[in-house]
Amino acid sequence: MEFFGNKPFTQQPERAISQADQLLDYKSWSEEDRKMFSELRMREEQALLAQDYALEQAEEKGLERGKVEGREEGKLFAFLDMVRQGILTSEVASQQLGMSVSEFEALL
Repeated sequence: MEFFGNKPFTQQPERAISQADQLLDYKSWSEEDRKMFSELRMREEQALLAQDYALEQAEEKGLERGKVEGREEGKLFAFLDMVRQGILTSEVASQQLGMSVSEFEALL
């Protein structure tokens, strides 16, 4: 059946539309077709649920990771500030952060 070609129709458009409409009528399907369609819909729904769950888990993991990184960054800035104010030495601050003195001083 041609829809968008520049050729003449091979069958009457009304007949083609009627056939397409009949194919879309769920009540006219065989039991096997209905079962197959239902199984396909169920699989699609399960896939969407799995995708939603994965997205939710990824968001939670991302938020937790962001919190951890934020705490670490806050800790670093606090130690940098204390060294700049002369409250701590670079050696003490770098030891508390688990880095070498040269790594810490590069951040000052």
